[in-house]
Amino acid sequence: MIRDRLRLGHRLAATCALVLLTVCAGSAVEPDGVTLAYKHQPGDEARYEMILAGRAQSRVEGDSETTRLEVTVKIESIVTFPETERDAAQKVRGEIVGGEATARSGEEEESQPLEGCVLDYLLTPKGEIKGFEYVSGEPIVLEFAGGALVPGPEDAFLLGGAAVLPQQPVKPGDSWEGIASIPNPAGGDPFELSYRSTYLGTEEHRGMRCHKIKTVRGFSGDDTYTDPGGLGEVRTSTHMWGEHVWFLDQQSWLIVSTDGSDRVVSVTTIDFEDGEPVTLRQAGIVNVRSVLTEFNGAKIESR
Repeated sequence: MIRDRLRLGHRLAATCALVLLTVCAGSAVEPDGVTLAYKHQPGDEARYEMILAGRAQSRVEGDSETTRLEVTVKIESIVTFPETERDAAQKVRGEIVGGEATARSGEEEESQPLEGCVLDYLLTPKGEIKGFEYVSGEPIVLEFAGGALVPGPEDAFLLGGAAVLPQQPVKPGDSWEGIASIPNPAGGDPFELSYRSTYLGTEEHRGMRCHKIKTVRGFSGDDTYTDPGGLGEVRTSTHMWGEHVWFLDQQSWLIVSTDGSDRVVSVTTIDFEDGEPVTLRQAGIVNVRSVLTEFNGAKIESR
């Protein structure tokens, strides 16, 4: 039985939904290597499909019972690029147009359709995300056993963000590393995500000639914020690590797909406004696949 009002999947989905749904990349061949930079044409429109499959186990501190949870989130999104802002930053609009979130624990299962959330933000040529805001809709929360279990999939538009691209031209085998600041949809401090990426050269993928990049990344940090669902003050300590592979089309400049997984260990304390604080310990893994299915009305091959 799932304990009333505990957000068992919140940190799992909000920290692990590190999925790229929304960006495109351009490249120019130079004598010293390939220069990668995010680029688009105003009016471009792309459609993506994402599947996030997560497993987690959690235990309330002081309780011997362990809850095992499976979460599947399927999202269909339309991404448009209305205009280019100052310093070549691109305005990105992502709209969730369909999908479903399903949570299972033991014999209990709950599902909810997903749609209607529209988000705007800016994307710099090298992959930094700025200026996130809701245009319409509200965070979508799956209510399960009397409590909020899975936050809205709008997290996916932010926490994965964009693969951070190198400042310098690269050749196959070259690596770059740094720290990416990712906005926190819950309203707390941004996530400071450490990464190391390697350029693996070009490869045929889904009918396109693509640049291939492998990224190893991790995050450790503490945060305190007021729960948007009204539970009270939430304090978290989270550790995450994972590996993802990105394919960037040479011709259309779009990210064609990303595949990867992330593992998370977290401790969440909720200071309920009408009761005693509760501490929840969680460990989980999320596998993610996101693919481009359509660009400016043209279907993308599935192979």
